[in-house]
Amino acid sequence: HKCYIVATCDKDLKRRIRKIPGVPIMYINNHRYSIERMPDAYGAPRL
Repeated sequence: HKCYIVATCDKDLKRRIRKIPGVPIMYINNHRYSIERMPDAYGAPRL
């Protein structure tokens, strides 16, 4: 089973990626790395 993380600071790309279930988004905010929580969607692995 593979897990992908998308890293971007592009607001439009983040909005489009949020529509894909199970793909977390990594970005830099205030000089720190942040990872958005994976959506609770069908097929997304539970942590």
